[in-house]
Amino acid sequence: KDCVQLGPHAAREQAQHRLMSTMEVFKAAMGNTSASDTALQERLQGCYRSMHDRHVALQDLQASVEDTQRDLDRMLRDTLEQLTSMQARKVEFVQSVKRQVLSQMLFVQWLEGFQTHARLALPPADYAVSVRRHEHLVSALFGALEDDASPFKVALGGAVMGPLPPWIDEEVRVEGDV
Repeated sequence: KDCVQLGPHAAREQAQHRLMSTMEVFKAAMGNTSASDTALQERLQGCYRSMHDRHVALQDLQASVEDTQRDLDRMLRDTLEQLTSMQARKVEFVQSVKRQVLSQMLFVQWLEGFQTHARLALPPADYAVSVRRHEHLVSALFGALEDDASPFKVALGGAVMGPLPPWIDEEVRVEGDV
């Protein structure tokens, strides 16, 4: 601070201040060379440095968020691809089971039709031999017959689909460190 007051009315704490004329004070104020101007410039520089540091920190944070978002998008895309392929394989498996069941049902219908025709067209002794031959055919196609099982029972209820493939119960795995 510069003391511009002259005379005995100045306060005691201002006694050590340098006395300046009004012209000197005006020139210092217009030239931005006063102590308050210097302090203001230092304060502005500190604010600019602080703003710059915060700007850099925000840029780093934004880059980190963008990288994390990119990683999450990649992981979600990979997981969606896994789920889609798993669903497609399961649908294909169900379709194959459906085709297998339909072919077995068509075969059973053919057997029923043939047995009906054979019962009407063949003499009773030949029909009994024909039934036994068809039991062996069904046994060969659908698995072993039980002693009291008819070919229709075996074709409808005794056919085993077989074990499910191991990938039916496969878990979805997401890899990454996010």
